[in-house]
Amino acid sequence: AFEGVTKPESDIAFELISARCPTIAHWVKASRQSLDDQPALQAFLDMRLRYGLELKLESQIISGSGTAGQMTGLATAATAYTPATGDTGLDSLSKALALLENGGFTPDCVVLNPIDFGALQRAKTTTNEFILGDPAAATLPVLWGVPVFKSASVASGKFLAADLQSSAALFVRQD
Repeated sequence: AFEGVTKPESDIAFELISARCPTIAHWVKASRQSLDDQPALQAFLDMRLRYGLELKLESQIISGSGTAGQMTGLATAATAYTPATGDTGLDSLSKALALLENGGFTPDCVVLNPIDFGALQRAKTTTNEFILGDPAAATLPVLWGVPVFKSASVASGKFLAADLQSSAALFVRQD
């Protein structure tokens, strides 16, 4: 780093995009008296409502359509990958991850429907051994070192591969 020597310059272009900021909520009808009189009921409803809210938020993050009060989900904004004829599910995932890397990204997430991930787990070699390893082994779901997140918000037969660290952000307000 000598003074006066030309340094390389990065060229970053920004585009103004308007995005929906939907309200994701749900509720259950319960009187104040029943909640005051039954702390266990209040705790149960609070737990169930929070769980339902998390499921809805997950669905919006992954597959929100961007219309009618929905956020634009990752799958909706993603570039579609068309598998080659004869490719297995593992072939398609491997090729999609390679395409991300070729584009300068570092894949850090694969999202699969639980049915599809189960099918991958049950895939066997011609000698009847599981391709992904011993089913009794306590391993985290990963494919080629990339963490796998299972979600019913991804349609069966589809997947999402992403570099979320550098290409996505979620801002939550009024949490």
